[in-house]
Amino acid sequence: MDKKIKAPNTELLYLKIASDVKKAIETGELKPGDTVTSERKLAQNYSVSYDTVRKAIQSLVDEKLLVKVQGKGVFVKDNVKVNNKKIGVLIDTLNLSYYADMVEVMEKLITGQNYEFFLICMTDADGKADQGKMIRFLEHTTLDGLLVAEELRREYYEQIKAICPGMCMIFLDGAVAGAEVDYIKFDDESGAFAATEHLIRQGRKKILFIDSDRNFINAGLREHGYLAAMQRYGMEPWVKYAGFHYDNGHEAMQKIMSDGKMPDAIFCVTDMVAMGAMQVLADNKITVPDQVAVVGFSNLREASFTRPRISSVKVDVKEISRLAVTEMIDKIEKRSKSLWQVIFSTHLIVRESSTNKSINITKQTKQITQQQNKQTEGVMV
Repeated sequence: MDKKIKAPNTELLYLKIASDVKKAIETGELKPGDTVTSERKLAQNYSVSYDTVRKAIQSLVDEKLLVKVQGKGVFVKDNVKVNNKKIGVLIDTLNLSYYADMVEVMEKLITGQNYEFFLICMTDADGKADQGKMIRFLEHTTLDGLLVAEELRREYYEQIKAICPGMCMIFLDGAVAGAEVDYIKFDDESGAFAATEHLIRQGRKKILFIDSDRNFINAGLREHGYLAAMQRYGMEPWVKYAGFHYDNGHEAMQKIMSDGKMPDAIFCVTDMVAMGAMQVLADNKITVPDQVAVVGFSNLREASFTRPRISSVKVDVKEISRLAVTEMIDKIEKRSKSLWQVIFSTHLIVRESSTNKSINITKQTKQITQQQNKQTEGVMV
């Protein structure tokens, strides 16, 4: 427990520390009654703050794996019993509030039911996606359930089913093309329609959609929503394919500007893409929303920190996380094989990035929300 650890600098670091300490207990490296490495040493080893270390230790105290003794330290609790049932959570990255909120809810619910919690991140230390990382993990760890916050390629899905034939899988805002899977996801199409319609009603005429790869199911649904709104209002669609992340939006916007074409509004497949595009606009002295209005998707906390703040399609990540964990544990305990598919509604949050100054933002957001509330919050399909 004294080696120097390189871990990502995010609010989820406490999970890495807690996981390592728990593993040391399970393997016998730390035995009942042993003193846990000091907060100071852990903070140094992981290059984190004392608060992050304390959060990790407290999570294990709450799990009844550790005990704090005033004035003496933290010790492995005697007669520690760890549930042999395990649930893993697969996420794309540790660097977005979207996944931070998701993991926080899941970790609390899973450990609260006395299950072991495993976090698997798809990106490596350099931020590159590596779906094979999950396969390598599953070859050495037996899970009872896997919550997947990611779209998986069919080949990897088939590999997982072959390696872990009895494991329950539930997808959160993701799926597998061509496969019948359990999922809970957002109504991407109606959310994209609402975002595009909002820009049209602002009087925008040249509305660009910066999309991701056509092979991604969610991106395709958002494109369908955009195209449906453009068709309904008799407007010419304009789609630029890029990716999901900040760099993709930045690069796409640079290319558009170098081509000499300029939209008066941009709907982006994610908030990160919107932030990347807005940075290019700012660098070129193009004002948002006066010259170009911008709307994103997912309503990340980061979207409310930009200036101007980004209008975005809100998704309730914490609620779908709660529902997914509840369903997962129910499936494991009851050995249920019935198909579970739920679509959750979205809401457009209007902020300064897309609204003409003469229009009252609060009033418009309320009107849009009232219209979207006619949809069912969670629809079984």
